[in-house]
Amino acid sequence: MSCSCCGVADAHEVFKPRRKRWCTDIACLVLFVAALVYFGGFFVVTFLKDPTLLDDIIYPKDLYGNYCGKPGSATADYPKAVFPTLDADILIPENLAYLSTGQYWNFRPTVYCTQQCPEGFSLKAPVAYGGASYPGAQQPPVIYYAYQTQDVLSRCFPLDTTTTYERLQLCATPACTNATLISQLSGSVSCYNVESQPEADNVWQMCGKGVSSSLCTQQQDACELAIDVADTQTFVPVEQTTESEAFTKQYASYVKTAMGAVESIIVGPGLVTFLVGGFAAPLLLGFVWALFLRLFAAPLVYTLVTFYVLLCIGGSCYLAIKAGWLDSSDEITSALASLSDAVSAAGVSSNITDSLLSSAEAEEKTLFSVLAVIAIIFTVLSIVGLIACRKAIKRLDQEWYIYAGLLFSYIFGFLWCVQTVRAIFWTSMSAAIAWWYCNRNAPSNKSASRCCPGSGAPLLLSSLFTVLSKHVGSAAFGAGIIAIVQVLQIVMHALNSVTKKRQADSNFLKYVMKCALCCLHCLEKTIKFISYFAFVYVAVRGSSFCRAASQTFGLIAANPGQVAINKMVQKLLGLLIGLSTPIGCCLAAFFFLESQTEYAAQYEPIYCAIAVLVVSYLVTDALVVCFNVGIDTIFVSAFKDMAENKPPKFMSDSLRRGFGLPRYKDGGYEEMDDADEEEETEPALQKGSPHRKGQSGKKVAPAWEAGSDV
Repeated sequence: MSCSCCGVADAHEVFKPRRKRWCTDIACLVLFVAALVYFGGFFVVTFLKDPTLLDDIIYPKDLYGNYCGKPGSATADYPKAVFPTLDADILIPENLAYLSTGQYWNFRPTVYCTQQCPEGFSLKAPVAYGGASYPGAQQPPVIYYAYQTQDVLSRCFPLDTTTTYERLQLCATPACTNATLISQLSGSVSCYNVESQPEADNVWQMCGKGVSSSLCTQQQDACELAIDVADTQTFVPVEQTTESEAFTKQYASYVKTAMGAVESIIVGPGLVTFLVGGFAAPLLLGFVWALFLRLFAAPLVYTLVTFYVLLCIGGSCYLAIKAGWLDSSDEITSALASLSDAVSAAGVSSNITDSLLSSAEAEEKTLFSVLAVIAIIFTVLSIVGLIACRKAIKRLDQEWYIYAGLLFSYIFGFLWCVQTVRAIFWTSMSAAIAWWYCNRNAPSNKSASRCCPGSGAPLLLSSLFTVLSKHVGSAAFGAGIIAIVQVLQIVMHALNSVTKKRQADSNFLKYVMKCALCCLHCLEKTIKFISYFAFVYVAVRGSSFCRAASQTFGLIAANPGQVAINKMVQKLLGLLIGLSTPIGCCLAAFFFLESQTEYAAQYEPIYCAIAVLVVSYLVTDALVVCFNVGIDTIFVSAFKDMAENKPPKFMSDSLRRGFGLPRYKDGGYEEMDDADEEEETEPALQKGSPHRKGQSGKKVAPAWEAGSDV
């Protein structure tokens, strides 16, 4: 439903300004708002019924149900939670069964509230947890805790029981009995007894207590083989067993590794590298890619398409080799043998080359033959399609059922909200690009060639306001359809998981489930493809979603080649930019941190590099989305410009050359001479070309004169 569905499009306009738009899809907007009210109201009712739901998230809870640190409670002054018997809790059969099967959420360790996390064990002043001093009506047993802990969200996780006290500097050569050494160091050398190696009677200590700094320097200079010895001690309460301590130490090592990884990211060079490599570098490279595409878009597109074709041909040849189709050809067999020898000479195992370059076993040849046929057909269709669309390439730039119902309603609500936000931002970017196409990009606009481009932020904010004030209903409409399909996918995956055992006994059921999952995946891709093109129409013309979807079908039907080429190039650019940028940032971060001696001595650079990889991938993915919406919007705007204006008045000269259209010059559109006309129109005299010649050699009316509505 739309309050503008009956409006008549303004003649010769590509982008409809905000003042001429009406609100679209009001019914869906009302439904979306009602859904938000429902989810919000249900949350409020649930919270009022059980206010402890938020407390379970904010505050840790001890074994008696007290919330550690909650204001107004008996444990308000005890904000930390410690796990005093974690090792013994792990050995409880029920907990051990949960942990062994991966059900970590069911693990219930003993929890005490404490004022601060334990910093280790002290012989002089051991700290007792629990007992009569414990707040609340019930007092837990007294426990002496021996582990150093790390505070993570008010939870005290154990690190280790071992404490390092002092680091000794020993010298093994020359020996402590060397007369020259004793004389050189004024008799300050005396033999040191190493308890772990009592046979070592040649060792002496350097820079011991009471040794001056000048004498310490002399001792270090005189020593030829210096040894560092760390004196460590471990304190373990008698109640702990060797087996239980092993579990706790293993858990403590995991916590220490995790905290070390976090600390390596948020401390010193790690933080700077994370911010630069994760955020700044991908954004900068995004602008570099945009500039590169602006200057070398055509060569890059042709290179990617050529690589794609070669990859298809190579895959087909490989499958043909494995199928044994080329075994009868002596020339090909000899060539493969020579290639195998060359690869083996380069250091690759002959077993690997033989398995790759030889035909498969007899029972596998049928499968490879089928795959080879499919690959060849796909390759031929791809090549034919690329040849047919070469003009398009040139243009590029409570009860269980109640619980289940509530659960899926919340899942659907979450997915609907997420997709609506994505749709709003996609539509806003598209509206900004369409405005640029019809204003800044127009050849008649003298300010289009200015040297200092603006940031575009005011235009993007204005477009966002247009979408929020006029087209949220349309965004929610398309997002709701996508969310419904995604919920169906979740349901089907749940059914597939539940019926795993039955599928093992029934191949028919297994094939049915796999086919259903495949069909739903294809359906989701199709719905997203149409919906996001429809959002472009909403942005450009202010159409309702249904009308925009109908126009999308018309666009695809009228220009299938251009649409296919656009999407293929978008995928190739997405792979090129989306993989090279994060991987480059990750490697740069790793090697930079590896070169920082002090940092590498304390932390593992790999953790920060992985964090940079993840964050830079997310940032790069957002930039790739900007490229995609730009390509789709310019594509729609250009074809609507050709359909509604004679000749198109907003298309730039560079884009006109791709379409073979007259250029804008001296305030008007110049006439094309015969040489230009043959040069522009000869490659693709096909249906849909703006200029094409008839059989008599005369000009045929351009595409926009046919009155088509893109």
